[in-house]
Amino acid sequence: MIPNKQPTSFRQFIKKVKNLVEGRGITHREILDIMEYRMGGGHLADMKKLRKQGAKLQDVVDFFLKKDMEQRMANRRLARLKAQAKIDAEIDLRRKKVKENWGIQISYTLSEMFGLSLVLAEVDESGPAWSCGVRPGDCIVTVNDWLITVMDRPHVAMHLFQAGANSVKVGIQKSNMMHSNGNIIGAL
Repeated sequence: MIPNKQPTSFRQFIKKVKNLVEGRGITHREILDIMEYRMGGGHLADMKKLRKQGAKLQDVVDFFLKKDMEQRMANRRLARLKAQAKIDAEIDLRRKKVKENWGIQISYTLSEMFGLSLVLAEVDESGPAWSCGVRPGDCIVTVNDWLITVMDRPHVAMHLFQAGANSVKVGIQKSNMMHSNGNIIGAL
């Protein structure tokens, strides 16, 4: 919203605009013009849409304050999920051929509190995953250094797993009782 500065919240932005226009006899329309001129990216697109719909100054301020609060909440959730992500073991899964199955069945749970969890529902004792040290009940925390808990689509996480071809690096949480009764994604 303000070039060459640290990212600011809309609350900070509107406070600066208020200080700029206070006591100068500027109309609400002119204030909206100033705000639009200083905005960029997604904020600018939202501002143009609101103005096209005929939103008043207070409506615009309320919209962006709400959006600001939602972004702060999303950032807190992301930070919490990153802090909760504990890796007990980093395992390099390897198989001889791309067409060879890993010998695992993966289920998932998705919650606001814990994010996305990929849980190894079954591990075939004769498969490459077993020989690499993966066991049933293990929770996959990372796939090729991508943090799974912050994702919201289990199939995207599975595609990351599949994109590794013959070699996939996974971060495993060995014992995690919070992940049970998940939905089966599929077998690899």
